[in-house]
Amino acid sequence: MNFIILIIIIYILTNFVESTHFYGGTITWKPTDNTTTGSTLPIMFTQSYQWRQSAPLTYCNQSYVLNHSPQIPTGISKLICLTSNSSCGGYNALNISGYCTDFSTILDLSSSQISAVQNITVGSKFCIAFQGATWIGLQTVNCVTSASTASNTTTISTTTLSSCYNSAPRWSIGCCLDLSIRLDGLINTPPVTNIISRMLFT
Repeated sequence: MNFIILIIIIYILTNFVESTHFYGGTITWKPTDNTTTGSTLPIMFTQSYQWRQSAPLTYCNQSYVLNHSPQIPTGISKLICLTSNSSCGGYNALNISGYCTDFSTILDLSSSQISAVQNITVGSKFCIAFQGATWIGLQTVNCVTSASTASNTTTISTTTLSSCYNSAPRWSIGCCLDLSIRLDGLINTPPVTNIISRMLFT
């Protein structure tokens, strides 16, 4: 009996680890005031993500939207600084869980967003990112696999091209900050884009 329970637990955990629940998103930053008289500046970080609604950690319904609770996904993933700690300007890694803002059962989609303000050292230049390995499946012509991704990759042969389908590719979404003071005494505001960029690591 204990053996059967152990097999069930391993099966559940395997499905959890391999779950492709992340659909993409954006990370933006802006100073709440682009003038400064001190050594730090309040910076607002906004994270917006899309998730698979049917996944247990990223489920959302009307109650989640109306009550602003619970946040999705439930977990401990962080928006980390990719630069050396001494160059991160006092930035502390933010939790990526956000408030569910919308959902679609037809599209199997949940949307989350959250903003947080941190005081960052003026003159800092660093990059932050949310990284993981549970992105939606992708077709790719780069069929080189590592030990960590080999179990997720299926090779597809055609008459003209050999390609692979990766069921849980790794990804990284981020942005870079430059809080240098301009000649006019102001802090740069970040560029704005309406394009959601996706990056595949193989």
